Amino acid sequence: MRLYIKMLSLSIALSVVFCMAYFSEYFAIADGNFYLNLIKPISFDVNIFFNTIIPLVYVIYITSIAISVYHRETRKTLSLWIVIATLNIAWCAFFFRFKLVYLAQELVILILILMVYLEYLYARKNLKLSILILPITLCYALAVALSFGIIKIV
Repeated sequence: MRLYIKMLSLSIALSVVFCMAYFSEYFAIADGNFYLNLIKPISFDVNIFFNTIIPLVYVIYITSIAISVYHRETRKTLSLWIVIATLNIAWCAFFFRFKLVYLAQELVILILILMVYLEYLYARKNLKLSILILPITLCYALAVALSFGIIKIV
């Protein structure tokens, strides 16, 4: 039975993250030059971020969602992960496809708030998960900082 729950947890995690990654990429490809031509507030190497950091964050996403679903006390956080994934897709659509930078900024702030709330929930129930998702939260904090800088310049 445990193997079944482990496999189900991994399947759910892979489904959520692959859907998020696929649709985020779908909307981000709409106009890749839009982001490259933006004046960014800090020296920011896009290749390192998108080729190294984002894949590692996706691995952490998969691992943390699978662990969350596997453990009974954190299973209810799956709905929060799905909301975060949906907001992440919406952020990509608003920022890259529709170029609604202000609305995208609001969404990334909301995602960061949800990640901090998730950190809080995990700190109370499973401290290892709280530490595990810290890089994801820091990535969204960087995104918020970048969005404030981009809006200030735009």
